[in-house]
Amino acid sequence: MVASSLALLGTQPASAQTYSPAPGTWTWSGNVQVQKGSGPLLTCRLTVTANVTATSATASASLGLGDIRCLTVSFTGSPYTVTWSAGPPETVTLNNVFVNTSITPGNCAGNVTANFNDSTNDALVINTSIPQVTSGGACTIVGTLAKTAPAGAIDIS
Repeated sequence: MVASSLALLGTQPASAQTYSPAPGTWTWSGNVQVQKGSGPLLTCRLTVTANVTATSATASASLGLGDIRCLTVSFTGSPYTVTWSAGPPETVTLNNVFVNTSITPGNCAGNVTANFNDSTNDALVINTSIPQVTSGGACTIVGTLAKTAPAGAIDIS
């Protein structure tokens, strides 16, 4: 169950993107609301970890406790390629995320997109929807993830 709808992005080719500081690991974490179709609304801790080079990034995402039922939802298939769009708003997308849900029937597959602003606090603001694979409705996620690493500002352009 991941994602409530965020802005769709007009992605740029990876070669046109630059990431700074690089190389390194960038991490965001925060509480999000997660729901699969009309299933229960869960409050979970989402952590996104990106492995960054000067011109590309891949990421993983994991849900941790909040509601104990968060253990019934998992992200598989990482690392995900990361794409960025200048916007406005700037967006960061984790591509081809598969969400395994055992709390409700069916799974979800698609992209997770977040608004990103590298000129302020580097937070990821997620409000996105991932389509269902077979049944049970789309997976949605809404919340804000604070950057926890690296120290100092980051920049994507």
